[in-house]
Amino acid sequence: MGASISAAAGLIFVCFLSVAVIVSAWDSPHRTEVAWAVCCGWGVLALGGLWYARKAISGPPPFQRMAGALARDYVSLLALADRQEP
Repeated sequence: MGASISAAAGLIFVCFLSVAVIVSAWDSPHRTEVAWAVCCGWGVLALGGLWYARKAISGPPPFQRMAGALARDYVSLLALADRQEP
């Protein structure tokens, strides 16, 4: 949980930093280029996050073994219930 709070705080910081960079360059002749550079930076960050998320979910589900055990228990319970009916 601490890592996610740190990541969220870092993301908020980068948001404010991006605004500060654009505002600082507002009166310069390179205002448009700076704004597009910040936008491209966010795009790279988003693509990196997407790559990381896809990599994280490509592994086996965390409760795959639990689901198998519950399915076997359910089948056993149904078989036991069928045997006990008169």
